[in-house]
Order: sequence, then C-alpha cells, then structure tokens
Amino acid sequence: MQLQVPTTVQAVLAARIDRLPPEEKGVLQAAAVIGKDVPVPLLQAIAGVREEALRCGLASLQAAEFLYETRRFPEPAYAFKHALTQDVAYNSMLAPRRQALHRQVAAAVEALYPERLQEHYERLADHYERGAVWEKALAYLVAAGQKAQQAYANQEALTHYDRALAVCARLGHTVEPATLLRLYAGKGAAHFLHSEFLPSIDAYQRLQEVARQLGDRAKEAEALYQISSGYFRAHAIEHALDYAEQAKALALAIDAKNILAGSLFVRASVYKRAGQLDRATRDEEEALRLSREAGDKTLEGLTLVELGSLHDWQGEYEPALRLLEQSATIGRAHNLQYLLLRCLWRLGSARSGQGEYAAALRALQEGLELSERLGDKVHKGRILNTLGWVCGELYDLERALRYNRQGAEAAYAIGDPEIIRNAEINLGDYYRLAGDLEQAQFYLEKVYQDIQRHGTPGEEWMKWRYAQHLYHSLGELWLTRGDAVQALWCAEECLQLAVSTTSRKNLVKGWRLQGQAYCRQRRLSEATAALQKALMIATEIGNPPQLWQTYQALGLLFEQLGQRDQARSAYASALRVIDEVANRLQDQQLQRTLLAAPPVQELRAVAGGLRITGRCRLS
Repeated sequence: MQLQVPTTVQAVLAARIDRLPPEEKGVLQAAAVIGKDVPVPLLQAIAGVREEALRCGLASLQAAEFLYETRRFPEPAYAFKHALTQDVAYNSMLAPRRQALHRQVAAAVEALYPERLQEHYERLADHYERGAVWEKALAYLVAAGQKAQQAYANQEALTHYDRALAVCARLGHTVEPATLLRLYAGKGAAHFLHSEFLPSIDAYQRLQEVARQLGDRAKEAEALYQISSGYFRAHAIEHALDYAEQAKALALAIDAKNILAGSLFVRASVYKRAGQLDRATRDEEEALRLSREAGDKTLEGLTLVELGSLHDWQGEYEPALRLLEQSATIGRAHNLQYLLLRCLWRLGSARSGQGEYAAALRALQEGLELSERLGDKVHKGRILNTLGWVCGELYDLERALRYNRQGAEAAYAIGDPEIIRNAEINLGDYYRLAGDLEQAQFYLEKVYQDIQRHGTPGEEWMKWRYAQHLYHSLGELWLTRGDAVQALWCAEECLQLAVSTTSRKNLVKGWRLQGQAYCRQRRLSEATAALQKALMIATEIGNPPQLWQTYQALGLLFEQLGQRDQARSAYASALRVIDEVANRLQDQQLQRTLLAAPPVQELRAVAGGLRITGRCRLS
C-alpha cells in the first residue's frame, strides 16, 4: 500500500528547500538525482561547486536533517534522511535540468570507476535511461540484466530486460541484432527459471527470428532447442516434440552436438513422462555421450539427473546416487543452479529410498531454499511433497501433512496436475495413518476421479507413475475399512502398472497389499506366495519401509498359520530395520517420533510376546 503524503507536508518541505542558499540547494538537488546512495566523489563531479564549498554545504544539509552520513570508507557517502525529501528535491527542478544531471551522473560514474563499471551497471542504466541517452541505456540495461541473471536474481534480471525492450521500441531498427540476441536469450532463460514457460517460449521465438534474419544457424538451433524445452515443461507435448525434431535436423546439418544432445534429451523426457522408459533410456544415454563430446556441462548434468531418476524409480538406489552425485558435482563446480535444484530434489528421493533420511532431508531443505532464491515454482512444489513423503515415512505426521498441504497449494498456483495429485495422494496416506479415514478417503477418491479424465497431455503427465502409488494407497484404505475385495482389485491395478515399468518398490507394495488382503480372506497359501514375492524384492532394493512393513505382514500371516516362532522372527526382523533407521537419524526428535509411532510400538509389543492375537493387523 502506497503511503499518501498530504500536500501540505510536501509544500512545507518544498518551502524549506527553496529557502536554502543557492549552492546548498544545488548540492541537495544534485544528490536527489544521484539517488538513495550518494557517494561524495560522484556528488563533487556534478554539483558544480568547489570541494570546500561542498564540504560546508554537506555539513549544513546534515545539520538541517536533509542528509546524513552513511559511511566514510572506502569513500564518504550520504543518504537522504527521508525518502520524501529526495522526491521533493528531485521534483523541484525542471525536467530538462533533471535530464541533464542524469547524463552528467552517468558520465561521471564512467570516469570515476573505469575499472569497476560492472559494479555500477544498474546505476548507469538508470541514469542514461532517465537522461534519454537511449543507446547507452540499452547497453547497460542488458548488461545489468545479465549481471543479475548470473547471480540468479531472475526477477531483477527480467525487470532490466523489460526496460531494455521498451528502449528498443524507441530506437527501432537502429538496435544492433547482437544486442537483441543477448536480450531475448537472457529473458527466455530468466522466465524459464521462474517456471514461466510461455513467456520463456515467446522470448526464444523472438531469438529464433533474429537468428534467422542474421543467418546465425547456431543461435537458431539453440533457440529451437530452448523452445522445445519450454513447451515440454509447459506440458505441450506435441509442440515440444515438433521443435525438438526441428532442433535435431538443424543440429545434424551444422554438426552441433550440444543441440543434438538437447533435442534427444527433450524427446527422452517426453517418452519418460508417458511411461515409455526403454525409448527414454536409449535417447538419454545418447544425449549423455553427445553432451560430453560437446563439453556441454548443463546438458551432461541434466541427463545424469534423468538417468539417475530412472534408477531411483526402479529401486536401484546405488546407481541412482552415483549418477546424481556426478550431476551435483557438475552443478556446484560450474554454478549451474537450475541443474543443482533438480539434482537436490532427486537426491532427496534416492537418499530416502535408501533409508538415509538425514542426508535426504539435508538435500531437500537445500533444494527448497534454492527454489525460493531462484523463484522456481515447479520444483518448490515437488520438493515440498518429497519432504512430506520423507517425514511421513518417519511418522512425523504433523510435518508430513503440513509439507504436502504447502506442496498442493504451490501446485494449484501453477496448475500442475501431476504435482497436485502427488501431494493429495500423500495427504490421503498421512490422514489414514493419523486415523482420519474420512479425510484420507476424500483425497484418494478425488485423485482417483481426477485420473479417469483423459484429455490434455498435462492430465496424462506421469500418470503411469503416481497411479501406482494411488492404487496402493486406496488398497490400504479399503483394507483398513475391512474391504479385502476392493483391496485386491487395487493391488492388481498397482501391480499391472509396476510390472510394465519395473517399478520395484511399487511391486513390493502391490504384492504385500495382495498378501494382506488374502490374509484377511484366510486364503493363506495365496497370501504366503504374495508376501514371499514382496519380501524377495524388498530385500533386493533395501528400502526400509518396504522391508519392515513386509516383515510385519509376514509376521501376521505366520500368526494365522499358528507358526509363532516364525512370526516372532519376522517381527524381530522388522524391528531391526526400524532400529537401524532410527540409529542413523541425526535429529533426536525425529528418532523419538519414529520409535514412538503406534505401529512401531505395536510391533515391539508383539515381538516381545506381550500380545499375540492370531488375527491380521495393519500397520
């Protein structure tokens, strides 16, 4: 809300300024043009008074509480006591006088700081723009935008680029094409990092037009790749593939291996989101080879992340982590913040899959902070959901619910169906664990209804993946409510998708759910077969929750079979897994939360022989 200052206050200030001696008034007006921070050497250069007169004038203005000294080293500087004083002093001059002073300030900055111009790009851009020196204003606005972008201050960069475009409109055809190339490339990248994919595409399409006019085929190929990447992130799959193919054709024609790698990377990403994992892997491996040959560290790192994520999905945590750590090393070494953001999210997922929850939480918290610093909206939602997932596996249900509510809110803000549904499935899981079955059913059935819709590619995006999670979660809910028939149907749906995509963690979930449902129906031989399959895969992948929950389910089965020794052994194995996880947790509060969770306490009681009922219980 903008503060409305009464005109009488402004009038009083204007009268005070008007009564100043001419030299002091001139110094104050020159300071007002310079801005909030007024270095004395710069003020000396434009005020038109001798050094001694300037010193006396500044002392008088400070005594009158117009200005105050902000520093003495490395160079003395002043600032206005009140922002309103600066505004009134600035507006007390006629426009031509102000414009002339702005030009003088800019020229003085260039003369005073020739070795440090980069520190002053923003000031130079502002003063040349206000001074109507349009060519120099444009050059410094683009430079300031690039400087902000290198510091990943993307909103600041976009502000500079938009001002630069306004200057371009004034200059018309006199703008150098090379300047336009830098401007549109920077604007496209900044919008992309802000998850503003359609504006990013628009900027890169303008880059493509300028590159074509210049006959710069390398820049045109780069623009085509970036457009395809933007369309992919915007879930416009057909456009993404079309532009990727155009980029590929041009890359082959000019032997641009990095663009060829990029086109294959986009195509692989489309295949992966549609569940065509074999095709995706082939393209990703080729993209990795080409990016390394081309020395393109960004594409090399991004491809490593995608290959690592595939291993993560398939429950192959060691190879996933090797690839992801390689990518993280590239991201940190070359200050590739977007790459590092994607990598930290995937590292959090893979570390939690391995049961290294402390490392997972560190990676995810770093990723969340980075997403906020970059202004990225997509990964913020994903990271919040994954943080909720990790906390849920440790039975910190309060934080699990909070993170996933925030993740859902972030996803709704950008309208991303996949992130919304992942958050809402998680919410269903944690409400069930918290004992609120009505809320759990609300979220899970909502997602079930949502995924019945077919239409835009965004609706199908990664459905093959999160549907596995949904069917298992629905099955657990039905089992909690005592409906083994519905639970068996959900187990079959989960297994069908998990088998076709080799999603081994979800295979464990599907077989275990099936075994638990059979156990409820007293089909004990079928339950045994299903749970043995679940245990075999859970042991292979080593994911702690899948291991201990499968051991627990086997213990319940052995109780029904009257095999109490085997039951106790299964329960003891489940507790060993839980205790190992707890011992590795660095956060003692999280450790206490996990060990105090009702399912863990029940398991410990059963394993100690305090309560064996011979019936099927649920975690």
